Amino acid sequence: MKAVNYPVILGNNFLTLIADKAYSITTSDGRWAKVLDAVKRKAWGEFFTLMDKPAAIARYSKGKVTVYNDEIHYDNKPVNGVIAERILKFMNDGFDFAPLVAFLDNLYLNKDETIKSGLYHFLENNQLAITERGSFLAYKLVKDDGTPYYNSNSTFVNEAGDDVRVYEVGQSFFYPRNLIVKTNDECSTEGLYVGNKNYWNGQFDAENNYTGGGKMLIVEVYPQNVCNVPHADATKIVVCELKVVDEYKTIVKKVNGSLFCDGERSFENIIDECMSDFNNDTPAAPLSELWDDLVETNYQNNHAVRDSKGRFVKAKKVIFKRDAKGHFASKKSPSRDAKGRFRS
Repeated sequence: MKAVNYPVILGNNFLTLIADKAYSITTSDGRWAKVLDAVKRKAWGEFFTLMDKPAAIARYSKGKVTVYNDEIHYDNKPVNGVIAERILKFMNDGFDFAPLVAFLDNLYLNKDETIKSGLYHFLENNQLAITERGSFLAYKLVKDDGTPYYNSNSTFVNEAGDDVRVYEVGQSFFYPRNLIVKTNDECSTEGLYVGNKNYWNGQFDAENNYTGGGKMLIVEVYPQNVCNVPHADATKIVVCELKVVDEYKTIVKKVNGSLFCDGERSFENIIDECMSDFNNDTPAAPLSELWDDLVETNYQNNHAVRDSKGRFVKAKKVIFKRDAKGHFASKKSPSRDAKGRFRS
């Protein structure tokens, strides 16, 4: 079968191919290199696919999203703003734009015009990822037991409709949309708050591990469930539905039931910090948690030892023994008296 040849006009900064119509492209177009390569190889199917941008996006969106003269339309109405610009750029640069089209489909299920215009800008500002399902991933900080730091007036519910107070990985949670108030203040309404990973305390190390207290959760949110985007530079938003997909990586680890941090802080550092929190005869809670890991220490008259300036000093070096597997070995915890004080 004889190969098909199409007339091609190649200028200094453009290319035009004559087929059922004239297909033109300039060197400034992100598709230029791929189109030129297809023409050289006479891969006409690939060439027409690259050039037919409106057909490509319409096929994916099942007709809801179309392109006319490099303009995005949703249900025959023009779409403006950052999301439209990004879809066109992804198309022109040859990147997969399907997640953005799916995001746009979901976004237009939200009836709030300010959210339609501002949500994608919020995601870009806070570097939050869009999934191929058209949802996005954000972060939520909760206490170690999974409960929120601030309790709302109304409980949120899980998929079974049960009132809950604990976020769990793999579960979806819902909040009454009618109780969420639109506001320009990031913290003045009921609802489920999500944001970038720094919105709470920004405690991350050089390797991007979370080092703060509580649990940092990764949650999935669909655009139609966003209820409030306070302002253009917001770091968190309010939603009425989310799914907990995972827990963010943390460097806080457990050894024999005691919390400590790898790296700069050793057990001796932690003991010093705990001792500095002594109040009368009652040791700080973290110290009592560490007792099972201590092999030897020294208290005098049920008090931590102080020097002449009132500073706590270590009366005897804390020694840690390990078993054959490298785990810290434990001795029996020191006994306490009727008031909960450690016996000497």
